[in-house]
Amino acid sequence: MIVEKSFIQKILISEVQGLDPITVYLEQLGERQGKITVEYASKSWSTFFSGCGDSGIATFVSKLSSEYLIDRFAPQITKYVPNFEQFDAEMRMKIVEMRRQDELSKDFARALFDVETWRGKVTQNPYEPLINPFPEFAEEFERADFQAFDVPECISSEYRRFERIVKAVIEALKPVKTNNIDYFEHFYQI
Repeated sequence: MIVEKSFIQKILISEVQGLDPITVYLEQLGERQGKITVEYASKSWSTFFSGCGDSGIATFVSKLSSEYLIDRFAPQITKYVPNFEQFDAEMRMKIVEMRRQDELSKDFARALFDVETWRGKVTQNPYEPLINPFPEFAEEFERADFQAFDVPECISSEYRRFERIVKAVIEALKPVKTNNIDYFEHFYQI
């Protein structure tokens, strides 16, 4: 059995507007290999790089894009989510346009226009993209052309927040020199 001791550099990033303190742990794991762990608000994310070059883990990470790092740290974070606020506004404009072109009756147009949100009324079926919220207007709903309604997307708040954290880490690592520190020491062998 070989037991090895490594040295970890801890960096605390604070006073970033709108963010709590961020703790970063850098571990150089032998030649051209390193691990980074980021802690923020009781959550942590880690990733390992097997080819981070001669300059060390901090310099390597500081040159990466935030999008790439987010994918390495947390691939489960959804970048884009449906933007129902924008979709609701677009639906109201389309309903007014359809009413002006006499495609909808006055009562049906009013009922559709007054729908507070279309969230939950949009399907994944391209042939039936909308669910009729008013059964009493079933015939008119079937005749109306609601085929060209795509819900726009926006960047999720979770992705935006994590992107701010990752960008702060990248910026903080730029001045850190890791190649002059002996991180790795063989402790003992059994």
